[in-house]
Amino acid sequence: MLHNNLRHLAPAVFFALIAMAVNAQTQNTPASVQPAAMGSAATESKPELQMKGLDEQAQAAWSAKDWQKVIDLYTQAIALDPKYAHGYRWRAYALLELEQYDLAITDAHKGLKLAPKDGNAYNGLCWTLILAGKATQAQSVCAKGQALDLINLAITANLAGTYLLQGNKDQTSRVRQLFAPRHLNPQ
Repeated sequence: MLHNNLRHLAPAVFFALIAMAVNAQTQNTPASVQPAAMGSAATESKPELQMKGLDEQAQAAWSAKDWQKVIDLYTQAIALDPKYAHGYRWRAYALLELEQYDLAITDAHKGLKLAPKDGNAYNGLCWTLILAGKATQAQSVCAKGQALDLINLAITANLAGTYLLQGNKDQTSRVRQLFAPRHLNPQ
């Protein structure tokens, strides 16, 4: 269940921000964390092939909304490579779907710790904190991520969402203006 403050928002505004964030997250995922970027079969070691296979299976389970299977597959991938930031982030997203907020926050923190220069890692933790009802904490994470990755629309939309959740409409408007001219009104 989403945090109670979400119910007080104008649904159209909030869901428009979320739709932009989801779309931007998909478009802004760096090649370094996408399964196809793990290398060709000719150059991959056995653990890398296992990781690639687990990631592909986990993404198929995600499409099927089999959250426990996603968690199990990313747990296996993390066991193969405990520094697999992408695995922690996606496992956190699946934990969110099961409303296991504390575990999701732990995984999102671990993903960010392993990838401190990845805007998507900041956005993953930001979104996790928002859904856990911790908008104030999410705000600082989003702000750091936005400073790192200025073109990541998902971070900007989530940062605006943190202000909106706290009732700060003026700051929400200022943050939205950061991406509105570039992305909402293409020339």
